[in-house]
Amino acid sequence: MLEYRFDVNVTENDFYDDGSVKLSSLLFFFQEAATEHANEIGIGRDALLEKNLVWILAKMKVRILKDVEMGDGYYVMTYPRAVKSRFCPRDYYLYDKDDQLVAVGSGIWSLMDWTTRKVVRATEIDFGGEFREDEAFPEGFEKIRIKNAVEVKEYTVTADDIDENEHTNNCRYADMINMATDISPVREFVIQFSKETREGEVIILAAEDDEDGQLIGGTLHDGQAVFSAKVTNRK
Repeated sequence: MLEYRFDVNVTENDFYDDGSVKLSSLLFFFQEAATEHANEIGIGRDALLEKNLVWILAKMKVRILKDVEMGDGYYVMTYPRAVKSRFCPRDYYLYDKDDQLVAVGSGIWSLMDWTTRKVVRATEIDFGGEFREDEAFPEGFEKIRIKNAVEVKEYTVTADDIDENEHTNNCRYADMINMATDISPVREFVIQFSKETREGEVIILAAEDDEDGQLIGGTLHDGQAVFSAKVTNRK
C-alpha cells in the first residue's frame, strides 16, 4: 500500500500573532511529506525532470480539527489516490504526539511540461504500488465563485517566494490569503490555482463575504486569475 509517514517539528515561526497555526505552515508540512514520498517511490523531481516534467499543485483543501501547539511529535501520514487523466489526488493526515488527528488535507497534483509550462496527462506515471481508495474529503472540492470581491491590497512577488519550479510556491499563496482575510482562526480553507506567477509580478488581492466565511481572489493587473480561495472559521 502506498503510504508514507513524515515527522514534523512545529516551531514558534509556524504561528500567527493570535496563536493559531499558519496556513502556509500546514501547506509546507503537506508539501514536504508529498515530496519525500515521491522521491522514495521514484517519481520525485529529479526522476521526472529526466522526462522534462515537474509536479505542480492545482487544488488544495485543508480542515483543521484541533489547535496545533508548538513542539515535536507531530507527523503527517500521506498517500496518493488513483490517477484520473491529468489529476493526481493525494491526501494528508496530521497527527499529534498522542496520535490524535489534528488536521486533514487533500491536494490535486498535476504534471507540467517543463518547457511548454502546460499540464500533461499523468496516466503513464508508475507509482509502484497499490492506491488507497478512502478519501479525506468524499464530498470533493466545492466550486469557488467570486463575483463582488473588493480589492484589499496588492502583493508583489519577491525572490523569496520563488521555488525550484521557477514560480511562486503554493505555500506563499496561503500567506497572501491571510493578508486578505479578517477571519481568524481559520478552520478550513480551499485554494484553486489558475496561473503561475514569477518574481516582480503584482497580484491584486480581493475579498468578499460568503455565507460561512470569505472568498479571496488573486488576479494580475490585466485581469488574469491567479488563484481563488475560500476560508471559514467553522468547526
